Amino acid sequence: MADIRQSTGIFDDFNRDENPLSHSGDWAQIDTTRDPLQALLIAPGFGTARRTGSGSAYSYWTPLVMDGDDAECWSYTRGGNASANAWGWALLRGLGGTNAWDGYVARMEIGTGGGSCHMYRVLNGTSTNIQTNNANPPTGGGWLGLIRRNGALVEFWASDDGQTGANWTNYLSVSDSTYTTGLSGALHCFGDLTEHDYFGVGPHVVRRPQFFRLIRN
Repeated sequence: MADIRQSTGIFDDFNRDENPLSHSGDWAQIDTTRDPLQALLIAPGFGTARRTGSGSAYSYWTPLVMDGDDAECWSYTRGGNASANAWGWALLRGLGGTNAWDGYVARMEIGTGGGSCHMYRVLNGTSTNIQTNNANPPTGGGWLGLIRRNGALVEFWASDDGQTGANWTNYLSVSDSTYTTGLSGALHCFGDLTEHDYFGVGPHVVRRPQFFRLIRN
């Protein structure tokens, strides 16, 4: 199966020490009541985004606002393998206020019996679970996770092929057209042992051929 990502370009590799996550203003706090993520340089050329503070932490990518099928957000996971931890990917709008953000959050949650995937629809910062899959997705990091809009569907996919994205499994696919415009990609961590790396975000990049006319005298 071909790579389903619309854009495989890496927007951030988190190879730095930075708290809160900023990247010269490209990342911002989604809500005044929720902690942002931070970047932590673990070794030269190797860093991750992880929780800062306690509870849930979210940060969103500010330069790009997406509509419709162009909306997707992905990252490479690290850490995990411990109960009461979760990775999250989100498509959100109404950001930066207090309990005013809306959108969708896909979470891979780790429990005592393994992993489960959940899709949440958010209204004014309050989440409603709209789909669950208990099909034991990978609970240890080392895979790609992706949330996207696909027509009337909101989907969560995972690729357990390292960073190549060669094969993908669809864990969540729910019909919901509540939010289709003005969406920003966001990452989320819950717990001390889940981390994100190699972040990317849509939309689809169209490559158009270039034609040149050469005039010879």
